Amino acid sequence: MAGLGILGTGSPYLLTLAATSALAIMVAIALNVSMGLGGSVNLGVGVFYGCGAYGAALLNTKQGYSLGASLVVAVAIAVVVSLIVGPLLLRTRSLYFAISTLALNGIFVDIVASNDDLGGELGIPGITRPGPLPFFGEDGDPGSLRTMYLLICVALVAVLAVFAAIRGHRVGRTLEAIREDELLCQSLGYTTLGYRVFAFTVTAGLAAVAGVFYAFVIQYVNPGPFSFLTSSFQAFVIVAVGGAARTWGPILAGIVLVAGPSFLEFSATTNQYVYGGVLLAIVIFLPGGLAAGVDRLARGGAATTSSLRRTLARLKHTRESEGELS
Repeated sequence: MAGLGILGTGSPYLLTLAATSALAIMVAIALNVSMGLGGSVNLGVGVFYGCGAYGAALLNTKQGYSLGASLVVAVAIAVVVSLIVGPLLLRTRSLYFAISTLALNGIFVDIVASNDDLGGELGIPGITRPGPLPFFGEDGDPGSLRTMYLLICVALVAVLAVFAAIRGHRVGRTLEAIREDELLCQSLGYTTLGYRVFAFTVTAGLAAVAGVFYAFVIQYVNPGPFSFLTSSFQAFVIVAVGGAARTWGPILAGIVLVAGPSFLEFSATTNQYVYGGVLLAIVIFLPGGLAAGVDRLARGGAATTSSLRRTLARLKHTRESEGELS
């Protein structure tokens, strides 16, 4: 409902803020496939977020590709890159895999920052958004920001649906089993590397979707937003705080850690204090993440309601018994 309210305001500032917050959540959902389900601590999701954004920027500014065409091609590029580097990186385990993906993120940022064909440090400006949707009209959607925000919301729902479908499928359950005990799964005949590459590739593709929409909503890309701290670490924190492998975890954590502070417009210093305080509180008091905490509250509420019903039933039975005796 809040999202629809922002859509109704038509404020460019609020729409841009809401759109970028939704994209941060989308990247976290993408990471939740390989990290939450598969247990691979991927600190390089910003690479594929950047592949999507830079791919879309180049296709739109150099070749005149539309949003739809850019989305298909840029995501395909990210998937191909993931299929090349994924099998190599995933031969390492735990800490070494995390360090490898962190290094990959640094290499990507260095490449785009030093390559003049990719805009260098200055980036690529002049990305053209699609026209407004017919029911908005030109006057109702200047700059097509409402259209972009609505499309991003649709994409966010689609990405969440993909994650939920994988989690509920046999592949998702196998990934969770590999996360818990990979050696046991190998002894049962599962090709664990293949499953982990699949999760890595899905993460890359979904992150690239977010990158394409980022390029079109901001209309400019540069290396900064795809660095480790800005994208990969943020996604890692959102997944950890929301609850790894939880469907709604990244949504809840993204609202608390990204959207909330942005809309409240804290100063940079205050934002760091709030961010750190919330993060510490969740880690200490909700070690399973926000989604696990919400589940416990829901179960507690259901248990309280059930207990109250049983108590009322006993009281009613007691009164009926007393009436019969009298």
